[in-house]
Amino acid sequence: MKELICSTIERNVVLKCIRDHKRLDCRAIEETRSVNIEFRAHPGYVSVTLGQTRVIAQASCRITKPKEARASEGHIRIHLDMSKIPLINLENWKHQEFVQELNGILEQNIRHSNCLDLESLCINSGELVWSIKIDLTVLNNCGNILDCANIATLCSLYHFRLPEVSVHGSEIRVYSSAERRARPLRILHFPINVLFAFFIDGRYTLIDPNSDEERLMDGFFSISMNQHKEICGIHMGGKLGLKKEQIELCKKLAFKKVLELTDRIRQVVTDYYKYVLQYLLFS
Repeated sequence: MKELICSTIERNVVLKCIRDHKRLDCRAIEETRSVNIEFRAHPGYVSVTLGQTRVIAQASCRITKPKEARASEGHIRIHLDMSKIPLINLENWKHQEFVQELNGILEQNIRHSNCLDLESLCINSGELVWSIKIDLTVLNNCGNILDCANIATLCSLYHFRLPEVSVHGSEIRVYSSAERRARPLRILHFPINVLFAFFIDGRYTLIDPNSDEERLMDGFFSISMNQHKEICGIHMGGKLGLKKEQIELCKKLAFKKVLELTDRIRQVVTDYYKYVLQYLLFS
């Protein structure tokens, strides 16, 4: 999950800052970058920035057949596109591996955590279900694409509205929002991802690494957790073996961030739809 090429001067400067418990972007060791969330008129379309890392998410839906083993459950898929940004320090095949690794973590985080009630996507058991797709496009990479894309995915799901549908025999009718009010997806919890980077033989731990720090980190620890303190996923990489104390510190810092972001996502979506309602009432 890191680009490998880095000049000696750059390495020395970054590592000196870390030894002094400082960071080049003036953050504290345990401080994340600011998160900005912006919605567009289309439900499920959201732009999220983490510092200067920017990801756009777009949710869409289509009617399909369920899997035989899960006849009353819908589907969810995530597709990550990083073609619009250069990863100049990665060869083409490594670029593809990098994208696939991130996509896999994001899908596991959402699908395996059961944060979305898939049974609520059922139209007719054994015959018709909704399939939800989240298309993620990375527009700028200044480090920690994973956390930014995770926030964008959750915001998109929470902001999305599913059309009402009726089935009469073989006839399927999908109603427009003007005909029948579309309904929100049933989100059970928010599995929020928090990334940590380790430096200088694991002696220093940084939360939310930027692109310079990612190039120099000895290893990373990614934890996904919800507001109930349930761990939804863990991913590790690099050369280091982590001690129990390091993992406990990461869990503690991550939970604090999870509570903050969970409240933030709920609030921004609520505020958005309040604004839309007021606009419709007074326009």
